[in-house]
Amino acid sequence: MINKRQRGLALVMAILILVVLGILIPLLVRLLQKESKDAVNSGKKTQALHMAEAGQDRGAWKLRESDDIWTNAIAGVALAGYNNDVIYSDVAGGQYKIQITTGPTVGTVAVIAKGRATGTTEVRAIQAVYNKGAVLGAVSVNGALQYKPNLKVEWGPVVTFTSITQSPADYHPRKFSAGQITGRDTSNDSANGALPAGNWAGFDYASFYDLGAPPVVDLETYKTIAKNSIVPTRLKKGSGSGNATPYNAGGFNSGYYPSSSNPNGVKMEKGTGSGNYTFICSTCVIYIEGDVNRYPNGTFLDVQSLVVTGDMDFNAGGTSYTTTIPNTASDEYQYVPDGINYWTSKGWTNGASVTLSDVGFHGFMYVGGDVGNAGGGSTIVGAIYVNGAITTNTTTIYYDTTVTNNIKLTNATMNRQSWDEIRVGW
Repeated sequence: MINKRQRGLALVMAILILVVLGILIPLLVRLLQKESKDAVNSGKKTQALHMAEAGQDRGAWKLRESDDIWTNAIAGVALAGYNNDVIYSDVAGGQYKIQITTGPTVGTVAVIAKGRATGTTEVRAIQAVYNKGAVLGAVSVNGALQYKPNLKVEWGPVVTFTSITQSPADYHPRKFSAGQITGRDTSNDSANGALPAGNWAGFDYASFYDLGAPPVVDLETYKTIAKNSIVPTRLKKGSGSGNATPYNAGGFNSGYYPSSSNPNGVKMEKGTGSGNYTFICSTCVIYIEGDVNRYPNGTFLDVQSLVVTGDMDFNAGGTSYTTTIPNTASDEYQYVPDGINYWTSKGWTNGASVTLSDVGFHGFMYVGGDVGNAGGGSTIVGAIYVNGAITTNTTTIYYDTTVTNNIKLTNATMNRQSWDEIRVGW
């Protein structure tokens, strides 16, 4: 039989249990609600990331669509629909936006994709950097580059897949070297210039830098174009006087000069008559098997490409030529204060037209051997790739992205270099 004391204790215990339950139950309810909300939010965040990944897939697909799209991205040309200007909703569960722009280093393209899930404003973003396994600058050298004091490069980077063996006189443009740069950095340690930190204000170079495989120029394609290029005026023999012999199986003088017919190379002069050699044809190629023994001042070529499989002595200038400053030209003048002051002093503007007064060549110049010049004052507009060494005394090279956009390479496969989640707004 339960006495009064026991009944009182039971009542107290019941009250205590009710009090505890009254405290715990709301806490449990709130905990379950929070867990449910966190699960929903986590799902939304995951979905937002999936949206960003979908944007990356679409951006990479677009880059692979054509060479023109890739080269425009390298040049900083905005692409409609891929300039953070369109919201895509083709994937269930959210939206994404894409921006394709120039990458952090020469020859790269960055794709920034932002995603958000339906019903939330939280953004997740991924930046991927792509390259094509072959880096080209205003000057690209597979052999050693002697950076003589009067070698001037404007608007585009210098790239060497070996080393720079003489100290550059200027702190512009940017210089990328797979090895040392005399006068800048000769020790492969943790401090090798602007990269990977991207400190171009403090350095004008990146030394001992992984540039990937050197470009492989598609010589067979250029030879085919040269055979089908109509070039009325013949070049001069490499020794003696008179005409060199072009390939003419098509019934016309072509731009292809085979070594079998011209064992001593050629000179960039008229084969007969007098006067400087001038030829303008933006779709034509002149292909020389062997050496160009002389490319004199006053000679002017404006062609898709000049291919010389041997050595070349280049001394040409003297022709006025109007060109467009690349959209990314100012990137080459970031070094403080020299690069900044130099760019400002020139009054240049990205994308503006400028007339250069002393030009000897416009287009892509490929030299399989070495490039030098006995005289000086030579000027190139476009890009030059030298498979040997470059030792020119007085030469200025102005970068032209309309030229590099059309260079034929055999190892231009697009590869993803990096993939990072970043924090950006919508």
